[in-house]
Amino acid sequence: MPSIKQLLILIMAMIMLMTGLASAETVNGKYLGDGRDRYNLFVFGDALAGGLWAGLSRMSKGNPRLKINGRYHEGSGFARPEIYAWPEKLPKLLKSQRVDIAVFFIGSNDIQSIRQNGEILTFDSPEWKQAYADRVGEIMTLLKQSNAAIYWIELPPVSDSELDRKYKIVSAIQRQVAQKNSVRFLSFRKQFTSPDGEYIRDGIGVDGYELRLRTYNGERFVKDGNNKLASLLLQKLALDIEIADGERATSQYPAPTATKTSTKVGVSKSSSKPEFGLSLLDGKAFIIPQSSLPSSVISSIITSNGDIPVFGSNSQIASLKQKQDPDSALKMLRETSSKNGPAHKLFFNGIWPESKSGRIDDFSVSVRQP
Repeated sequence: MPSIKQLLILIMAMIMLMTGLASAETVNGKYLGDGRDRYNLFVFGDALAGGLWAGLSRMSKGNPRLKINGRYHEGSGFARPEIYAWPEKLPKLLKSQRVDIAVFFIGSNDIQSIRQNGEILTFDSPEWKQAYADRVGEIMTLLKQSNAAIYWIELPPVSDSELDRKYKIVSAIQRQVAQKNSVRFLSFRKQFTSPDGEYIRDGIGVDGYELRLRTYNGERFVKDGNNKLASLLLQKLALDIEIADGERATSQYPAPTATKTSTKVGVSKSSSKPEFGLSLLDGKAFIIPQSSLPSSVISSIITSNGDIPVFGSNSQIASLKQKQDPDSALKMLRETSSKNGPAHKLFFNGIWPESKSGRIDDFSVSVRQP
């Protein structure tokens, strides 16, 4: 007969298991938890996921620590659950299979309206964004409750600029929901674009030779492209596995931490204003007005003639007047930023540039206290 103490321990363990509190990504700061001999990796998503699954199977051949499997539906997404309902299908699979690592690659079929509660939500509308974010969050919650470590892959660049813009809208929502849920969101766009950020069909393959990687329009990867994408993903996985094995410090590839955001897409928890560089639900951007800045800050940045100096070429702009409205200021910053450079990505997409290791803004390196 077990003692009361033993029963309490058993009950607590069951509660942690059911609520996902014992998920692998929270163990000692290790995204995969403590190391294990073998990981069951599942790829989920649409047709892109099917190609990635094939690439992972080829590129991980001979690796005894990874067992690759997957489930994909070519026309699936989150906008049209009547085609394939991931919230219904996923729990059944998670119940029958042990999934240590879940790779989700989806969204190419979500450039369309969402039908919800008898209403049609137009793509990219505030209501659509919120509904889509809720559906992405539901999938992440299901995976986290099963103790799977999630790797969410950003949609790739495509040749059609308008379609690429819409892909970025979908990816931006997926990224934000991933940040809220402490999920690794992986972007490999720059590995499949030219130095100036344009779509390219050919590129350097895993063997170091220039090969065709994408279809003509870029909406699919060909075999060599899937191999390269799989190889890039495996490199990230290798870092987390090394951390799980204790061979690498967690500070070298920190596990993502949840951002303090509300359920509203693009809106901070404590304010109706978005984080810097992100848009409000009505599509407008917010800039902190000068009146809200401390006087000491204002006096340090305003010159004697009342101008606010800005960085950039004199041929592009001389100065920004205090009286200039916020919308014009943001427009000017967008126009003068180098295309696809860090400033361009910040002002257009709200993507903060990654800090270089050891730089003053690199907070991943722990500092020894004196």
